[in-house]
Amino acid sequence: MSKPIRVQGIDVNVQLVFLPEHVELLRPQLEKVGLATNTIDEMIDAYVASGEKVPYERFVLEYGQAVLNPLMNKKLNRPADHPTFNKMLLFVLKDIIESNPIVLEFRKFKLKP
Repeated sequence: MSKPIRVQGIDVNVQLVFLPEHVELLRPQLEKVGLATNTIDEMIDAYVASGEKVPYERFVLEYGQAVLNPLMNKKLNRPADHPTFNKMLLFVLKDIIESNPIVLEFRKFKLKP
């Protein structure tokens, strides 16, 4: 069995906790940045068109990093490689990350001398 490959540019804690139902948490944030309200719908359509060869959660993170991040950066007049999408994910998932038992165990493990 091969190891899952991380989505480059996305925090590992986000990747551990991200679930399909979290997609709706992104919609208001994308609207605040000035992206169209149908941005999430376009992403879902792209997933279906992809033949659904990867898990939905992974597709959302990859699509967000590759497509949404540059759009957000352009709207915000930021450098193209600024981690806006990753920071948005960390913001909307903060409580979920902070209460996730796996993340909490990893943090304990990291703190051991």
